[in-house]
Amino acid sequence: MNAACGGSIDVSFRQGPSDGAADASHAVADAPDAFHRESDTQIAVRDASRDAVEEPPVIAIEAGRDGGIDVGAALDGQRWEVPCTGPSTESDRLCSTVPAATSGCPDVYRPVDRTATFGGEPGQRYAVTLRFRGVVELAGYSGGTAAGHYFYIGGQPSGGVRNVYGFSVSSPSRTYYLNANAGGGTSGVTIIDNTQTIAIEGGATLRIFSTDSDCMLLRNCMDGSGDTCTPYVVPAVPPAPSGFNGQFVQVNVVSVVAQ
Repeated sequence: MNAACGGSIDVSFRQGPSDGAADASHAVADAPDAFHRESDTQIAVRDASRDAVEEPPVIAIEAGRDGGIDVGAALDGQRWEVPCTGPSTESDRLCSTVPAATSGCPDVYRPVDRTATFGGEPGQRYAVTLRFRGVVELAGYSGGTAAGHYFYIGGQPSGGVRNVYGFSVSSPSRTYYLNANAGGGTSGVTIIDNTQTIAIEGGATLRIFSTDSDCMLLRNCMDGSGDTCTPYVVPAVPPAPSGFNGQFVQVNVVSVVAQ
């Protein structure tokens, strides 16, 4: 035993007429920890804990869910709404958006213009997956990057009378547009359902905005002519099952992943 363990251990036995063997077994059991070996299970658990890689937390945001830390809650459910406030004298395809409290179109009219603060740890960057759904007219943008499905990153509006729908993030600083079309404005509205992933830092300021340069917009009519206006209805997005009288976009947070 001592040779196998690489050292000498002084073990004294109590001798008696019949208990010598039993005392010897007790002595071995009481020997130093050098005699105790890890089981295969203990070794496997230890090695697994060493090799484990901590995954970044994924925080799912469910509409209407209470409790927990909803990092993206300030953005979840935000809406761009530009309602029709009256008929247009120019065309049945159009409606007026002149604010009820004014007599004419403001010089710089932003029917949507508000800010929100993103949650999470300040300075921590998150990959935020967003789903945009709504009914809008399309517009031209330049100087940025088209990301597909009417989503445009950076740049600026190309001009014209079509409404602009977008939002900006203070950190990392970027502006995003929701109704981009390479060919510019179209003669009718379009239903959008688009999912994109962007970077947002914890504590960043979000600005949600829409601009309307002439206080008119294309009505929410599927036929485009306005003669018989059957509105688009976006399933599961208010005011479904009714159509919105005007144009709108709603954003919902699908997931938030710390980077």
